Amino acid sequence: MKENNLVLEEIIDNIPYFVFWKDVNSNYLGCNKKFAESAGFSSPKDLVGKNDYDSCWTKEEADFFREIDKKVMRENRPMLNIEEPQQQLDGSTSTLLTSKVPLHDKEGNVIGILGIYTDITERKNLELDRERALKEIKDLQEQIIHTEKMRSLGEMAGGIAHEINNPLTIIKGYSSALTKLVEKDKHTKENLLDGLAKINETVERIGSIVKSLKTISHQEREDNLNYVDITKIIEDITSLSVEKFKANNISLKVEFKAPELKESQLLCNQVTLSQCLLNLLNNARDEVMKVHLRWIKIIVDYNDDSFTLQVIDSGSGITEENKSKIFQPFFTTKEVGKGTGIGLSLSKKLLEQQGAKIELCELSENTCFKIDFPRSSLQLAEKE
Repeated sequence: MKENNLVLEEIIDNIPYFVFWKDVNSNYLGCNKKFAESAGFSSPKDLVGKNDYDSCWTKEEADFFREIDKKVMRENRPMLNIEEPQQQLDGSTSTLLTSKVPLHDKEGNVIGILGIYTDITERKNLELDRERALKEIKDLQEQIIHTEKMRSLGEMAGGIAHEINNPLTIIKGYSSALTKLVEKDKHTKENLLDGLAKINETVERIGSIVKSLKTISHQEREDNLNYVDITKIIEDITSLSVEKFKANNISLKVEFKAPELKESQLLCNQVTLSQCLLNLLNNARDEVMKVHLRWIKIIVDYNDDSFTLQVIDSGSGITEENKSKIFQPFFTTKEVGKGTGIGLSLSKKLLEQQGAKIELCELSENTCFKIDFPRSSLQLAEKE
């Protein structure tokens, strides 16, 4: 019997855990060497009869340990994997992963608890380091996304000069012509009204451009979805590009495959969808500038399964080598300083957040990017 006890004691002392047991008053009945040393005692027998307040731990820690003891004994059920702080002899604090189970006599009455724990301080520190690293990566990703958005908006704002200069020239022309007619007393009610109507129409054109810019640059939660007129989405992005395209001899056409689409609505995030389409138009513009025949087409269509938006251009196309890389973050075929390489990858992410997807149509004769929304996102207007 004595030999068996010695074997059991040897086993308990050498297992890589801290082991202890207490009576119903939370006084120590025994422990292994690892636990005794952690409590500030030279051997297990020095700890017998003492309690948590006699050890090296703080009063707050001792209160916490005893509270768990009481709960285990009161409810007569184990409490497993409890994370506990514990002050060490050197003044540092470790994190313990503790399990406590009730001890019973032959009649099944609770007579104390058995506890076992391991030090998980290093693991917790690694987890904290990992969380900090993940947060830093997330912050960097958000910063890069913000930079890309600002770059796109900056490019778009720079292009506004092309969109507004022509209307301003028209206003100035009509204003000058009307002024000369009045000065020479050659004006009539009809030519004054006609000139003023042209000026008013052009002012509305400028207002439309500014409104579209405001819509697309608006800060909005990316998961905020609303029904938006499809025609409004198309008008917003084309109004910010048409003059610049004209200045570069680029033909921009929009084709609705079904008349009812012009009156239909799409459940989407208008801001991010518009930004994605504008990014595709800007990419297409850069490509067609390299060829003699310059055109870009937006095709709007739907079928039983999906609603689609296609942006097709007359550019030289995407090489086989690059087709598999175009949606990878930081991949770009543009010159240094002319692109971050996250426009398409960001568009893919933003579209996926609203239930859509973007892909390169490899079977198309021309470069074609297609955005697919589920058919359920389309609120189709009734056919006349």
